[in-house]
Amino acid sequence: MEYLAATIIFASALPSLLQFFLKLRINFETGEFFQVSIPIFWEFLTYIPLAILIIFLLIKFVLDQRIPKELKQ
Repeated sequence: MEYLAATIIFASALPSLLQFFLKLRINFETGEFFQVSIPIFWEFLTYIPLAILIIFLLIKFVLDQRIPKELKQ
């Protein structure tokens, strides 16, 4: 359970970290200091790990809530 909590925390922080490093990389290329905006497409891409985690948790929750066939009768 601790791993799940750590994964949720990391996945929720990942978009901000990816956006920060993308800005940093672009700024090193242009020589500007944090005055570069990230295109909206790249911002959406940074949220993919969080979306995958949420979908995984939803599937896991649904599968855990299924009633076994033996108990249905």
